[in-house]
Amino acid sequence: MRAMINAASLRQLTIMERLYIYKTSENVMHLANELGCVQSTIVQAVEDINAFYNVPKIMIDEQSKNLVYEMIVDFDDTSIYRQFYEQQIEFEILEAIFYDSTYLQGELAERFHMSESTLKRTINRVNKSLKLIGFQINSNPYRFHGQESNIQNFFVQYFLEKQKVDNIIYAEVQRIFSLIEHITIEKFDIAELHGAESLGKMMLFVSLIRYSQGARFRENAQLLKFNQWILTNIAAEEWDVLASHLKIEIDQEMVGNVYFFLSPEILFNSGVMHLEVSELLLDIAEAFELEITSKYSTVYASVLSTCFINYRNNSFILYDQHQHFYTRMQMMFPNSTSKLNDLVVDYLLRNQDYLENNYLKWNESGFSIEGFAQFIIWTVVGFLPGLVGQIEAKEDKLTIALVVDSISDENRYVVKRIMSLFAHSANFVHFQNPDEMLQYKGDVRGCITDQKNEVEIPTLRIESRLIFGEIHRISNFIELLKLEHA
Repeated sequence: MRAMINAASLRQLTIMERLYIYKTSENVMHLANELGCVQSTIVQAVEDINAFYNVPKIMIDEQSKNLVYEMIVDFDDTSIYRQFYEQQIEFEILEAIFYDSTYLQGELAERFHMSESTLKRTINRVNKSLKLIGFQINSNPYRFHGQESNIQNFFVQYFLEKQKVDNIIYAEVQRIFSLIEHITIEKFDIAELHGAESLGKMMLFVSLIRYSQGARFRENAQLLKFNQWILTNIAAEEWDVLASHLKIEIDQEMVGNVYFFLSPEILFNSGVMHLEVSELLLDIAEAFELEITSKYSTVYASVLSTCFINYRNNSFILYDQHQHFYTRMQMMFPNSTSKLNDLVVDYLLRNQDYLENNYLKWNESGFSIEGFAQFIIWTVVGFLPGLVGQIEAKEDKLTIALVVDSISDENRYVVKRIMSLFAHSANFVHFQNPDEMLQYKGDVRGCITDQKNEVEIPTLRIESRLIFGEIHRISNFIELLKLEHA
């Protein structure tokens, strides 16, 4: 984590840790020798700490050159880490990209008041460290590229180190768990949580589960139970009451973290689609005037995807219920829908390994292959205007047939990327027009054809109805294709 920080900042952190955390006696000459710099550099570092950090003021004794500082009784020494990370441009950039993966080079440079060349050098320095972890930052737009598990685990470590909750919070978490063991919906006394001063930090800690694939978090049944308890027992109007009991301030950021980041985790881990929870997301968003921003887009993408498959009982939720959820979201956020659609597709592309691994896992365990196809076709057809499609299935073979109608070049690329997830079970078949496709006598599993522009895409197959309660009538040549190759 610290390898990507510049030397001057590291000197500041070392001095603060020695004085405030380890309570050691330090001398200017000793520090200069140890850190490989001249004494004037240490003096400058002390001046910068006093100027930029809200910490007890450090003074240098003129005769002994020892560092001393004022004693403050209520000073939280661990706050130096939060302040330090907030001061570092490298981590500001990381967090900006973490919450919004749509920044172009000029936009990100403008946000941090630096030239594009300086931004490029900074990101190159950060990438040297990130590549060792297994991912990197790509540009235009700036986004993380690599194994999703590596990205998630990095940010879990980053946020835990920034907040220093690793050693602070566990006792409080266990105390809350002991309380909620006997708290039910019928018997809910919010006063029982009085005194949990660390709940604000705990909420942040629990929200990090969303970004971790490690057993330490994801497989902790108690944490999962706490997540479910929060969502089912604390309504939007009760947050202010809870805040007054706990003496913490509840803001949009905290509400967003708890509700939006935790809900998909509950949906995936429980194995059951809770439509009520999805509606609750919108209730909370409406109550707290949250907007669909890039920060929450991954969560909405997860919820919309999970809305669609109930893999515990191998069945689908009712399409009209899901349509109601999506329609309500469109009405609530009319200016964000198109951006959300793009980000849903981006979510799928960034989680290709996850989707393909689960496809194989579900298929091996007897999960309906048609079900997974419905998930894919819903995503492609539902979020990319200009596409219609149909599913057919015979035994273990599945094909998705799509017809492209005035689709943009950008969306055509997206479709190709999504379909390439299943290249192991689909053929590359290219036709320049419908007639040529109908005349083809080979092993056709499916294709995508564009009457205006050539396109070659591997596909799956389709059966049953499409999503959003509306059955799309597709072109006659698809109907003929079914007869030709039935």
